[in-house]
Amino acid sequence: MLKTYKGIRQLISAGVITCTAIAFIYSNQFAALKLALNWWDPFAISHYRLSALTTDEFISEIQSALDEDDIAEAQNLVTLATDYGHTLPQELVANTEEGYLAATYRYSSGFVNGFIYGEVDSVNTLLGSLASDYVGYGDLRDISTEGTKFVTGESYDAITLGIAAVGLSTSVVTWSSKIASLNPINAPVTVPVALAAAQADKGASLIKGAYKTRKLSRPLIEKITAVSSKLINKPALTKALTSPEPLYKIPSLSKMTTAAKNIDYKKLLKGDFTDSETILYEASPLDLAALGKRFDGVINTSAVKELDDLVSASGKLLSSAGVSTSMRALAYADDAKDLRKFAKLSDKFAEKTSSVIKLLGKNAIRLGKLLYLVISILISVAIWLAWAIWLVYSLSKSTYRIIARKKKRVAHEAL
Repeated sequence: MLKTYKGIRQLISAGVITCTAIAFIYSNQFAALKLALNWWDPFAISHYRLSALTTDEFISEIQSALDEDDIAEAQNLVTLATDYGHTLPQELVANTEEGYLAATYRYSSGFVNGFIYGEVDSVNTLLGSLASDYVGYGDLRDISTEGTKFVTGESYDAITLGIAAVGLSTSVVTWSSKIASLNPINAPVTVPVALAAAQADKGASLIKGAYKTRKLSRPLIEKITAVSSKLINKPALTKALTSPEPLYKIPSLSKMTTAAKNIDYKKLLKGDFTDSETILYEASPLDLAALGKRFDGVINTSAVKELDDLVSASGKLLSSAGVSTSMRALAYADDAKDLRKFAKLSDKFAEKTSSVIKLLGKNAIRLGKLLYLVISILISVAIWLAWAIWLVYSLSKSTYRIIARKKKRVAHEAL
C-alpha cells in the first residue's frame, strides 16, 4: 500500500513539474527569467519592459512625436511597435510618412538656422549647431555672448560659457591636425590626440545643445556647474575678447547653400563630418589658425580633466547612437557610466534607441522595481530545480530498487 502511494505521489509530482515547466515557458515569467539571467544588460531590461507595453501606449507616443513635428521619431516608433507585434491604425501610420522634398527642406532649413544662429529646438537645428561648433564658429559665438557678460561682471551662463570654451579648444586641436595633414612634416598634433580631441569636441557640443534645449538631466547640470566656475582663465579671456586682430573671413552664400544641400545627413546624425569637412571648412566664417592663437590659455586644463570622462562618453555615444538617441540619453543619465549604458543599448536597437528611451526613460537601462521580480523569479526557479532534482533522485532510487529486487528474484528462482 505504501509503495503504491509513493508511486502515485511521484507520478503526480512529475506531472505537476512538467505542467509548470510548460506553463512557465509560455508565460511572461519565462521572459522575466531571461531578464534575471541578463539583469546587467540594458537590452534585456528594455526588451522586457517593451514587451509589456500596450498598443495604446505606442499610439500615444507616436502621436506625441507627430505633435512635436518629429517625423523621424514617429517613424521609428511605428517600426518599434511593429517589431513587438502591435497593429497600428493605418491613418496614424500614414501621418508619419514624408516625401523626399519635404524631408530635404526640413533638414536643410533647420541645419542652416542651427549653423548660423545657434538655434537648437529640434534634431535638425542641432545638426547645424553641431557642425558650427565643429568648425569653432558656434562655440565662438557663445563665448562672445556669455564671455563678455563674464568679464564685465554681468550675470552670465557658466555652463554655456564653460562648455563652449572646452569645445573651442578641442576644435582648434582637431583642425590644427587636419590643416597640418597637408604638410605632415610640420604637423603639431599626433593622430591619436586629434581623434580624441574630435571625440571630445562632439561630446562638448552635444552637451551644450542638450543644455540649451533644457534636455540635460539635473545630475549632469550639477556636475558641470561644479566645474564650470573653474574652467575659465578670466584675464586670458578678457585679452582674447578685446584683441583687435581679425578672426573672421567672409564665406560665400553659395558655399553655405552647397554645404546644406550636399551634407550626408545620415552620417551627420551620428556626428560624422568626414565627408563634409571641406564644405564645412569653406562655409565657416572663421580663420581657425588665428582663433587658436587668440584663445590659447583661456581654458584651465586642470579643471577640464574633471569633465574628460563625461565629454568623452558623450562623444562616443553620439558616434555610435546618433543625435536623437544622445539627446534623449542626456536627459536621463546621471553620469558617464549611464551614457555608456545607453551606448550599449544602441548596439542592439540602432536608430530605434531614441524611441526606446522616449518610451521607457531611465528605466531603459535600470532594473528599478524589476529587481524584486528578478529575485522572486530566481527563487522560484531555484525551488523548482530543487524539486525536480529530488524527484529525479527519488524516481532513480525507486527504479534501482525495483531492478535490484527483480534481479534478486530471478537469481533466487534459478537456484
